[in-house]
Amino acid sequence: MTDTIHTEIYAHKNGKRYSIVWYYDNDSGSPLEDDGYGVTERLDFDPTNERQLAAYIEDFGPELEEETRLRLMRVLQGPNRHYGSGLFYDVLSSLHLARAEWGCTDTVKAMEVVEKDYAYLKGWYDESWHWITASVAPLDEDDEPIESNREYCCRYESTILNDDEDNRSYRKEVIEDLIASVEHVLHHQLHKDQLELDLRRD
Repeated sequence: MTDTIHTEIYAHKNGKRYSIVWYYDNDSGSPLEDDGYGVTERLDFDPTNERQLAAYIEDFGPELEEETRLRLMRVLQGPNRHYGSGLFYDVLSSLHLARAEWGCTDTVKAMEVVEKDYAYLKGWYDESWHWITASVAPLDEDDEPIESNREYCCRYESTILNDDEDNRSYRKEVIEDLIASVEHVLHHQLHKDQLELDLRRD
């Protein structure tokens, strides 16, 4: 695996040391592939562009609510060679969603949640954060990683590498979980020929 971002040696309380490597995760797609985000829409025109919006209104004569919805749209991704259309965040529909399904009965709170949701998604499309993969391998007696026993887990936000208390704690949790996976596999390999007791016998 290439595109290494960060490496470190982690000393575990079990007395063993592990190679920790973080990589760019080039396979995970947009956060919108998951559930739980606001409403987005692909459009062949840019509703944040007053000239294009005016032309759309003149051609299709949308009702006031629809015009308001379009005027509140925000750009997530401009037109590109893959789609030819832009991806927009529907603020008005997302506010309705926040009140109906996200438990935000207060309008001000709902707006705060929607703003945060938009900023999160916009950050991914602007590449101010990206997905990364964590990996752990035990070290041998020469302090070299045993790559055949390296375990991986992908789709972490790159902000996990930020040096603040919350992210340090989260990073430690991820590493500890991967170490548990490594040790589980090692234990299975060590005892693979061990016969299991037949609990059905008298």
